[in-house]
Amino acid sequence: MESDFLAEARRWLALAQRDLDTAAANLGIGIFHAARFFCQQAVEKALKAVLLLRTRRCPPRLHALEQLLDEVGGPQEFRPELVRLTQDYLLTRYPDVEPVEPSRRHDREDAERGLKAARELLAWAEGQVEHPHAG
Repeated sequence: MESDFLAEARRWLALAQRDLDTAAANLGIGIFHAARFFCQQAVEKALKAVLLLRTRRCPPRLHALEQLLDEVGGPQEFRPELVRLTQDYLLTRYPDVEPVEPSRRHDREDAERGLKAARELLAWAEGQVEHPHAG
C-alpha cells in the first residue's frame, strides 16, 4: 500500500516538473504572467505530493500555497514569494479581478523570482518524497 502512495506522490511531482518546464518556456518567450501562473501550479503540485505521502489521503482542493507550506512544515523562507504566487493564481486567470491586464502585470524579474522559488521548492519536495526520513 505504501508503494501506491509513493507512486502517486511521484506522479504529482512529475506533473509539477512539467508545469515548471512550462513556466521556464513562457519566461523564455516573454510571457511573464503565464510563467508566474505555471510557477504557482508547480509549487502547488509539489507541496500536494508531500502532503499526499504524509497523510495517505488525496490532497485538498486548495490553492493557497502558504497554507500548503504550513501543512507540510515546509521551509518558511519561501513564504513571501508563495503569497505572491497565490495572488497571481487569481490575478493571471481573471482579467476582471483588477484593472491591470494580467499580461501587463509582470516583468522578467517577477517571472525569474517565481521560477527560482518554484525550482527550489520542487527540489525540497522531491527530497521529502524520496527521502522522507532524512535529516
